[in-house]
Amino acid sequence: MVQWLTAAAAGHRRGGIYLVSQSNVAVKNIAEKLDSVGFKNYRLIVSREYRHEWHDHLYNNIKGNVIDSSQLGRKPQDARKLFGTARVILCTLSMLSQPKLAECGLMDDLVPPETLIVDEASQIEISGYITPFLELKTLRRACFVGDDKQLGPHGEDNINGLQSIFEVEHMRNGASFLDTQYRMPVVIGRFISNAVYGGKLKTKHSITSSGCVKFIDVPDGEESYIDTSSINEKEIQAVVHCARQLGKQGKNYRILTGYDGQRNEIEKTLKEENLPWEEAVFNIDSFQGKCSIGNEVDFIIISVVRTIKPGFLVEDRRTNVMLSRCKVGMVIVANRSFLCDNVKASRTLVAKLAVELNSEWISWQDVAKGKQIFEPKVSPPVIGMPIRSSVTHTSWK
Repeated sequence: MVQWLTAAAAGHRRGGIYLVSQSNVAVKNIAEKLDSVGFKNYRLIVSREYRHEWHDHLYNNIKGNVIDSSQLGRKPQDARKLFGTARVILCTLSMLSQPKLAECGLMDDLVPPETLIVDEASQIEISGYITPFLELKTLRRACFVGDDKQLGPHGEDNINGLQSIFEVEHMRNGASFLDTQYRMPVVIGRFISNAVYGGKLKTKHSITSSGCVKFIDVPDGEESYIDTSSINEKEIQAVVHCARQLGKQGKNYRILTGYDGQRNEIEKTLKEENLPWEEAVFNIDSFQGKCSIGNEVDFIIISVVRTIKPGFLVEDRRTNVMLSRCKVGMVIVANRSFLCDNVKASRTLVAKLAVELNSEWISWQDVAKGKQIFEPKVSPPVIGMPIRSSVTHTSWK
């Protein structure tokens, strides 16, 4: 990727390569990955309000390459100082429509967009491209990177007809499948490949043992409701015990659940127990593309919540996100009898994973008494690129 960007940027004598995504955090994560592998010749444009009023700390590692929107005046000579020789520009998709980019001469003269690369494109509704495509007169190529087997555009569950670029048939026909993932341990990657990607997804990873996935049984847990969201109080206790143990072992973890009610209650309990709670617990939808640490982490703790009906577990795209985040190990906290005996629940990806691995379930009370979930030391994973299923592109001549 870095070699391609370097060569491509050199070939764009005047035109530029614009890397965009829907959220500021997703764009920031792209910048950090470029920076970490030695590609420095880029600029990231972010709104002043987002950076300085709420999230300035997110940009500490790349501040030399960040331009906030208030710096963009109307004099082209000022813009030249800010952008230097950079031909790779990062920003959100909505930022492309901001008048300031045109007023300072960036879009028309300094770095006119020639190639557009859209990350997490499967989460962007196609109408989101209308304004940029109408205004980007110099655009000649577009590449959409995303995974149509994971989260789709926000609101698609409630609004008929919402589509990403990957649901447009004539665009989908030109998609390329990126067939190797480096994030997940082998047993998880193999399961996800067979269950979701028709066995086409290959895995390269140093962790091969099925012991990287642990199931914690909460037989006395019951789902209930707070406002309009599901919670499971016993699972909250179990999750906190798991978090405490992983924290003591120095393991980097995050907690995922499908429900905002459970997320809020877990976060509240962590805080009461004097355990790390800020940016520790996420709803699945908010973790992919919006988590400031990226959308992957060494260890993931999952709170299933459900004990009566499967709920979100029947949604393979959302469950795929949940099961594919860890780089080293995963803990799934659930009611074993529900997953195994409930007809609908037993058909979900979570239940099938338990069967596939022939997993030994650990009682949450045993964890509370100090039973080790994982060995204190776990081999680090092979460093590589995260899972990514599809790329589609188009060109204008």
